[in-house]
Amino acid sequence: MAYDFSHLLMPEFSRLIEACEKRGWVTHDDFANAIPFDLDAEELEDLYAILASHGIRLVSGDRDDQR
Repeated sequence: MAYDFSHLLMPEFSRLIEACEKRGWVTHDDFANAIPFDLDAEELEDLYAILASHGIRLVSGDRDDQR
């Protein structure tokens, strides 16, 4: 049975996924700005899994470094 991530797909995170799917990466800063601060470690891991399932890497640095 697949895990249900729907409770974590808040609008900001969904928009982040849409914006980053084509380029395949998101910065740590953009990721942090798209999620609420009250998530626990397990929920963060779930969000990382969602990114990975969409082919999105979490990267350090700024946007210009990723081109």
